[in-house]
Amino acid sequence: LEVMHAVYDAAMAELDALFAELIGQLEARGALENTLVVLVSDHGEHLGEHELFDHRYSLFDELVRLPLVMWWPGRLEAGRTDKPVSNQDLFLTMLEAADVAPPPVLHDRLDDPAAGMSLLDPAALPAERARFASYLNDFGVLTSALGPGDEPVDPRRFQRELDVLVHEDWKLTEAPGGLEPPRLIDLAGDPAEAQPAQDATALAELGAQLAAWREALQAAPPSDKDGIDPRELADQEARLGAIGYGDD
Repeated sequence: LEVMHAVYDAAMAELDALFAELIGQLEARGALENTLVVLVSDHGEHLGEHELFDHRYSLFDELVRLPLVMWWPGRLEAGRTDKPVSNQDLFLTMLEAADVAPPPVLHDRLDDPAAGMSLLDPAALPAERARFASYLNDFGVLTSALGPGDEPVDPRRFQRELDVLVHEDWKLTEAPGGLEPPRLIDLAGDPAEAQPAQDATALAELGAQLAAWREALQAAPPSDKDGIDPRELADQEARLGAIGYGDD
């Protein structure tokens, strides 16, 4: 554990240095004063919490509660807000910053906070809103690496997808398909997510919101590759494959 924490700290120090170099280059070129800078993470990391490492198999807060820092001279005032936001908000934020209209597919959903909202006016953000996340990839588990003397491992913990909804102090995690019971957490009283809460009303309300969110995703039009140059598409797919992303 000590080594893993040290390696993680070293990685953060390296990223910090690289980020400083990037900002320095923008400043040297005179571009920084007209640049919206966003510092964010796609996910967190398990470092032994919940008996897990890496960023797989769960949607605990170690993975989904992320840093988000925005800086834009003359457009964003210095300060900090505890209003709930999401990485989904960054798309509309960037479009507004660039003075680009949202694509037609989003026009009918701009009033839905679950679809994202611009963060350029923090005062206009709602004090409470539901946030969603999914763990979509089933990496499986290398049970073949276990020896005959090892304790048995229930692979179901590693072989299911997950959806999560966070609203106010409640957090509901579900495995689609009913592979395990829904897990309701009171984040105010149990920030370590150690013990499921027993609140039938909250469980029903968040469950309904999560079901509606899934239905909205399924109703969204599929992505259309027809308008993309085949050579550009092949190049992008090759680049994704080079960094480990497959056909999925």
